[in-house]
Amino acid sequence: MLLRTRIAAVGCAAALLLSPVIAGSAQAQAPLAGPLVPAAAPSSQATAAANWIADQWKTNPAVLSNGGLADAIASLSATGLHTDVLAEMNDKLKTQAPTYATSAGAAGKVAIAAIALGEDPTNYGGVDLIQVIQDRLATTPNAGGMFNLPYAVIALVKAGETVPQASIDAFVNAQDSSGAFGYTLGSTFTIDVDSTGVAITALVGMEGSGQGGQAVTDALDAAIAWAQGAQAADGSWPGYSPSNATALVGQGLIAAGVDVSDALAYLHDQQTKTGGAGLPSSHNGTSPNLMATVQGLLLLAGDDLLNVPTQDDSGTSTPPATTDAPTTTTPVTTAPVTSNPATTPVTSTPATTPNKPGALPNTGADGSPLALLVGLGMAGTAATAVLARRRPR
Repeated sequence: MLLRTRIAAVGCAAALLLSPVIAGSAQAQAPLAGPLVPAAAPSSQATAAANWIADQWKTNPAVLSNGGLADAIASLSATGLHTDVLAEMNDKLKTQAPTYATSAGAAGKVAIAAIALGEDPTNYGGVDLIQVIQDRLATTPNAGGMFNLPYAVIALVKAGETVPQASIDAFVNAQDSSGAFGYTLGSTFTIDVDSTGVAITALVGMEGSGQGGQAVTDALDAAIAWAQGAQAADGSWPGYSPSNATALVGQGLIAAGVDVSDALAYLHDQQTKTGGAGLPSSHNGTSPNLMATVQGLLLLAGDDLLNVPTQDDSGTSTPPATTDAPTTTTPVTTAPVTSNPATTPVTSTPATTPNKPGALPNTGADGSPLALLVGLGMAGTAATAVLARRRPR
């Protein structure tokens, strides 16, 4: 699947996307259509990664929970594969929504997954996810930091809702002079590659939906420039997990209409190191990691959080596959992903300490940077602008 400006004329696509997703919360009571799926078959690399994730789930559904589960739903939705697994994941996430989706970031993650499945984000597992986001942002405009705010913004844009001006201000004011985003401890600012990637996606959404004006456009330009300058010669971006960081930045650049073929080539290379299935957490690692693969799959499928699932240029979508591709990979033996946050933040430099646990933590809950990490369908009135992708660079 091509990664650049895949949807140039999107009148039909926008109309089709608007059918299962509300243009505003007040219209959310109508039944929603089933999940939109890619019109084109996923690449062999995306298929292999999707198969591996499905294997892990079928062996032990406890390996994915809360934020990580929401990420997996969004990524698998981009491939159109394993609809049986997606249905099971959807059921589980609905049961977890009342206790997990209580913050702006967490509700944003769950809403992104719900919309990708054609579910109603104003009544998902009995939770009005959009209202949760709006209520939390009304009292805490920055949602607790850039580990959370981008997910809340993406969800609001996808649902056709307005991002509060105070949250827009908090977003652009959180940007470092370098163009990157991260966190501040005391008086020290630390660039976080993962959250910068998700921030780019959110900025594209705000710009495409006409929110934030020149301040958002300037912030987006600066973030893209930082990302292009920080990319390594092998196509990756550094982080606790280079595959994870590369996937998140790559998704943001896809949404912005930037060529990410080098980043995709890096993920392909890393995938071969594990035997051609999942992605490793460490650079050139030989063991697949669940969360690196979950978030890497969205880039392998050529998609991003704003636009998942993909459609072709005519806006048509195909029914979900009735038969899943055969799976032959061996289940992962690393610890299950849980909703417990890590105790140290992701930094912009490769780790120099001994290897950390194989399961990457989830994000999407308000809290201090030390307690959070970035784990990871456009709709509404601005769907046409966002789906068309940003200007090519």
